[in-house]
Amino acid sequence: MRIKQSPRPDGYGYLDVHRVVESYVTSDFTFSVNNLFARNSHSYVKFTVAFGEEYGTTPTVHANLTTTSAKYSWNASLDMRGEYQDFDYTEFIIGGSASPSVGRFLTNAPKTQLIGENQGAYLYFINAGSAVNSELPGYLVQFYFYDKDGNVIGTQQSVQNSFHAVSDANYFARVAVGTRDWNEFNFTTDLFTRNTDVEYFNMSTFFTGDTLITADNGATAKLISDNYPHMRVRELQGNWAAAAHITGSPSGCTADVATVTRAIHSYTAQLLDASTPDGLGSSEMFTYVIDESCSPYETVRLHFLNKLGGFDSYNFRRKAVRTMDVIRSNYTKLMQKFDTSAEAMTFPAEGRGNVQFNTVTTNKIVVNSGWITDEEAVWLNELFSSPEIYIEEPTRIMPVNISNKDYETKNRAKDKLFSIQCELVYSTENNRQRF
Repeated sequence: MRIKQSPRPDGYGYLDVHRVVESYVTSDFTFSVNNLFARNSHSYVKFTVAFGEEYGTTPTVHANLTTTSAKYSWNASLDMRGEYQDFDYTEFIIGGSASPSVGRFLTNAPKTQLIGENQGAYLYFINAGSAVNSELPGYLVQFYFYDKDGNVIGTQQSVQNSFHAVSDANYFARVAVGTRDWNEFNFTTDLFTRNTDVEYFNMSTFFTGDTLITADNGATAKLISDNYPHMRVRELQGNWAAAAHITGSPSGCTADVATVTRAIHSYTAQLLDASTPDGLGSSEMFTYVIDESCSPYETVRLHFLNKLGGFDSYNFRRKAVRTMDVIRSNYTKLMQKFDTSAEAMTFPAEGRGNVQFNTVTTNKIVVNSGWITDEEAVWLNELFSSPEIYIEEPTRIMPVNISNKDYETKNRAKDKLFSIQCELVYSTENNRQRF
């Protein structure tokens, strides 16, 4: 695209190209990520700017007199005062040359977050570390799992990503680190030990195929989902007091689940450089605490585009109120109907004088958080200004828009305990039958 600008009195020209550049940038968010890693191919653009002149009695364009080096723009959006002026993009390069070379993810979220069972979470990053042998570093995700006392009860590493080639397509990426993404792992029974203190254990080790497990003594247990065989047992029926041989299991395999309690209380996620001997940490570490609260309310998990171009997630765990707006269009007509056999006007019982010919509905939901911290209050400012928000449902995401007109950043010094309320409107209108 060519832009023409008249020179200023001092002979210089000023061109603002951001409106052109931003038209090539959108975002990347998907509910499922295979092998945990994915490229953010729509979240950035590579560009150059070539400068020329137009002059002469018969104006002639002299193009490309000088050209800038390649530049990158991604879908971050920073406040002009403070954030933009103080921004240093090198902090966000994973495996970069900065010392220490531990890059930040593209998020301002707290380093410790709450997550529920079978929920998604994602960390976005710039994969632009120093090339070695014409390749970018290969990363994997290191998980550590902890019990409620803070003891490490197991570790797990993901497969290495495939974004090694020095290519623009590999520079911006994301990794899935939610509990629903554990299904990508082949968990070992060392982590999910079958004993009386464990609720999370690898049922697929000795059982596959159905959601109902039957022991020799007739006792049964149901799993949450076939797709997540390592997730907790949802319902126990019958007597599991003894080590019960499970029907259809490998010979001699037993499982003592007499008193089933939760084992995994929290876990951490960090990117490791697979090319180093010990897999040195190349990113900051995030901790996810599994929500063990027993609440009568529906948990609503939101994913939203943050200021740095990644997607953050947050659970609203208090009362959620669902409503529906209805817009009706009507017209008025005569109620009479001509009866050809009687050659007379009649008034049929189903006749309508006022007819509703078009009905449009819009679903809404008002969600409430629990008590939040000062750090969360500052961070969630990005939710209330985000242009792209999704509600996570068990098998899909639903796009919504936020309708709150303002947001007050509270703190405990002046507000003591406080929570927030978010008003969401589903982005799709629904049409009823039209007449």
